[in-house]
Amino acid sequence: MKEDLHQEILNAQQREALRLREEEHLTYPQIAARMGLSEGRIQQVLSVARARVRDCSEHGEGALCLVPLRVRHFLKNYDIEGRKALREAIDSGRLAWDIPGKRLRLDGRNTRNVGWKIWQVICE
Repeated sequence: MKEDLHQEILNAQQREALRLREEEHLTYPQIAARMGLSEGRIQQVLSVARARVRDCSEHGEGALCLVPLRVRHFLKNYDIEGRKALREAIDSGRLAWDIPGKRLRLDGRNTRNVGWKIWQVICE
């Protein structure tokens, strides 16, 4: 079951890094050497992988674990956690794309650093 979850929500690199850390108990430098990546990149990969697994564990079917971490942070800052809350925010107009302004609006206010690509990801 755990492997099935990891297969669905993690890419191959994330799965391998997590496997090396959890099953083989390797250190970050050892994982970096094994995978041919920098230690900083391994920390980044593991951080994203753990966040996705945690999100899916906490929210189950309603998780936003397939949404990029940057987008999840944006949504969480506005108390939108889970697919149901996201769908409600979009359906109610609380969260909407302002075509003339080319910006995402939340509660009638422009948001910062949120562009069209993020809106597309949110709507998927």
